[in-house]
Amino acid sequence: EMPVIIALQGELGTGKTQMAKGIAKGIRIKQEIISPTFIICREYKDCKYFEKFHHIDTYKLMESEEIYEIGFDEMIKEKNLIVIEWAEKISKEIKENSGKAKVIWINMYHKDENERIIEYGEYKEK
Repeated sequence: EMPVIIALQGELGTGKTQMAKGIAKGIRIKQEIISPTFIICREYKDCKYFEKFHHIDTYKLMESEEIYEIGFDEMIKEKNLIVIEWAEKISKEIKENSGKAKVIWINMYHKDENERIIEYGEYKEK
């Protein structure tokens, strides 16, 4: 089966990391999910339904092509679940590989301080 990419888009504080934590809980990862902002990617192996869970945060990437330096092309060769925060920063690379993975775009917006609007579907330009 194909890997799955969940591409999260949204401004700071819209809940992208919380969404990643919820997804990890859904596939039974018992480890604490820590934001990979400073290391770009964290890998978790003990999950249900997938070989591995990759949690990627592209916020600190200077160039979108840097995603390949962390092994993105290898991640999409196996039945992995890849959750990408700030996915719009690497939208070109995700689109180029969309034939190798199932891609779900999730757009998150502030409704107010405690509520969010969450849409899923196609990529949306900001």
